[in-house]
Amino acid sequence: IAYYPHPKSCIYKLNSRFSPDGGELLKEIMRMSLIGMCCTLFLCIGNAMGRYNDFRQAPALYDMNHLKKLRERNIDDKEVYSFLKQADKVVESGPITIMDREKTYAPDTHYYCSISRYSWPSDKDPNVYVIKDGQSNPEFGDFNRPNIDKLAINLKTLCVAFYITKDNKYYEAFCGQLDAWFINKSTYMKPNMEYAQVVQGHNDDKGTEHGLVDLNQLTPVVESILLLKQVKDLDAELNTGMIVWFSTMLDWVLNDKRWEKLKQTPNNIITSLYVCLLEMARFTGNLGVAEKLANEYTNFVLVAQIDEEGKQPAELLRAAGFGYSVSNLQSIVDFCLVMEHSGMHYYKKNQKKIDSAFAYLLQYVGNKDAFPYKQNGNWSEYENRLKKNIVRLSRLPSKRSRIKRATISGSLPKESVMDFVY
Repeated sequence: IAYYPHPKSCIYKLNSRFSPDGGELLKEIMRMSLIGMCCTLFLCIGNAMGRYNDFRQAPALYDMNHLKKLRERNIDDKEVYSFLKQADKVVESGPITIMDREKTYAPDTHYYCSISRYSWPSDKDPNVYVIKDGQSNPEFGDFNRPNIDKLAINLKTLCVAFYITKDNKYYEAFCGQLDAWFINKSTYMKPNMEYAQVVQGHNDDKGTEHGLVDLNQLTPVVESILLLKQVKDLDAELNTGMIVWFSTMLDWVLNDKRWEKLKQTPNNIITSLYVCLLEMARFTGNLGVAEKLANEYTNFVLVAQIDEEGKQPAELLRAAGFGYSVSNLQSIVDFCLVMEHSGMHYYKKNQKKIDSAFAYLLQYVGNKDAFPYKQNGNWSEYENRLKKNIVRLSRLPSKRSRIKRATISGSLPKESVMDFVY
C-alpha cells in the first residue's frame, strides 16, 4: 500500500491484482494493518526502553560538565591534589557502619536509630523529651544520624576521586563502604526507619514521621553509585544486593503510615523526601512508582508550600526562616533536575511558581535587616546556598527567567572541588 500515495490509486492497483470476490484483497489489507500495528508496537517499546535507560542509568544531581573539566586537569593541580588527599584519608579510615554509635533505642543492632535533633528532656520529667525548635541537643551525636551523614560525604568523595583518576583504590573503597553499610551480615542496616528520630517518652520510644527526613542522605548514595557506573560498574552480586535493599526500603516507606501522615503536613521534609524516593525508584527501575511520585509532587509541594507572593509560610515560621526556605528550594531544584534527566520538563512547566519563591528570597540578599522573620544561624551561608541553586537552575531549559542568573555565579565563594560538583 505504501507504494501508492493516493487512496484511489492504491485501491485500483489492489483490485487489479486480486479476484473480484474481494477475499484476497481483505486478507492483504489485514496483513498490512498487522504489520503497521507491529511497527507501532516496536516503536513504543523502543521509546519506553529509551526512557527507562535515561531514567535509570546516569546521575542527575552531579554536574557532569564540571566533572569532565576536573578530569582534564592535572592531578598535581593544587585544588585537585588537595581534594585527592581528602579522598585518600577516606580510603585509609575504612568503612563506617550503623554499629558505630554509642546509644540506640532499637531492640536489634541492625536497626538505624536517631533522635530528634531538637528534642530535650522535659523540665517536669527528664525521661520525657520535648521539642525546642532550633536548639540542637548534643546527645544527637550519640546515635546514627552523624554516621549516615558521613556515609553520604564519604561516598561522594570516593566516587568523584575515582571518576577523576580512575584509580582502583577509590573504587574498592567505595564498594567496601556499600557492602559494610548495606550488605554485610554483621554490619548491615535493615531497610526501614522504624527508630528514626525517636522522641523519648513518646510512641513507645519508636521513630516518628519526621524521622523519614534522615533518608535524605541516601539521595547522594544513589547518585554516587550512578556516577561510579559511568566509569566502572559494580560487581554483579553487590549491584543486585543494592537494588534489593533500595527496593525493600522504598516499599517500606510507601506502605508505612508515617509517609501518608507526612504528606498532610507540607514542609521541607516532604519536599526532600520526594527527591529521595524518586531516586530510589529510578535506581531500582520502578517507573510506576516514579510516575506516581511525580504526579503527586505539584499538589503536595508547589501548591501547598509556595503562596502567591513566593513565600513559603511553613518554613518562614521556623526559628531559621530564611535558612529553611532556602533548603526547601534546594530540594525543589533537585527534583527538577531529576525530572529533567528523566525527560520530563518539570521546571519549564512550573517555572512561574518556582521562580517566585527565589525572587522573594533574593530581595533580602545583602539586606538581612529587612527580613521580617526569624533567622538563627549563619545568614551568609544560606545566601550563598541560594545563589548556588540559582546557578543549578541554569542547567534547566526555561522560558524567560525572572531570576538574574548571570550576576550570581561570580559572587560565590569557592572552597573546594566539590562546590559545584554536586
